Amino acid sequence: MMVGMANNLSEMISLAGMTSRAVATEKGVTPETVSRHAHNHVQMTVSDIEDYAKILGCSPQEIAFTTPPIPIIGVMISNEDNKTVRIDSHFRSHPQYKKKGYYVKGYYEQNTACIQYVLSGDYRGNYKYLSNAIEMVSIQGIIDNEVDKECIMNSCYAMTTDGILMSGILYPQPENRFYTLTRPSGAFREDIVRDLDLAWAVPCLSIITRPKLRGAELVDFESPLIAKYYDRIAPKMTADEKLSDNKNKA
Repeated sequence: MMVGMANNLSEMISLAGMTSRAVATEKGVTPETVSRHAHNHVQMTVSDIEDYAKILGCSPQEIAFTTPPIPIIGVMISNEDNKTVRIDSHFRSHPQYKKKGYYVKGYYEQNTACIQYVLSGDYRGNYKYLSNAIEMVSIQGIIDNEVDKECIMNSCYAMTTDGILMSGILYPQPENRFYTLTRPSGAFREDIVRDLDLAWAVPCLSIITRPKLRGAELVDFESPLIAKYYDRIAPKMTADEKLSDNKNKA
């Protein structure tokens, strides 16, 4: 299997305190081959990447991907009715995705995170085609603790001031400071939810419906940025929310 696109080989050689010539000697190739791999003039195979990783004392992913993993900040799961969905930013339903991230080929800004879709096999709602997908979001609104202007009249994820996370298309209400959300997911079952008092909202960037086919790789990853703002992403649950959550699990 060949691996194209930009890579981190030069940077990892530098971080290891080695030269291209020394790496070439250990790998049994010429310095020119290492240079061509580093500058993507010749594509590396998976075997090449694994060889370089052993020589440089790093993971294959650190060589193959130019950006760090994209952290998962929540999972979109199906409700017990198998027609509607909700978002779990506490990872109570799927703890295996907590402190995880995806290596994805291509360039992503540092403030990019993702939502993991995990829908049951019995789910029959509008999101069926997104089962196992990952949705990229910009978390600048979480960092700034505000409604990102790019959310207006666009698909987004939003957190209410009382700690309810949902997604939908967001509209400001001209008569006051509140918001209306259409096509909402999350705790609400109506088609339109009005008078939302929001702590923050972040815009959706893209959806990868088939992560494996895109070469995305799930890895352990504790993002310092997410850790810093975790209380805004997963606020403490109230007693009523805990009761509702237990009912959803039952």
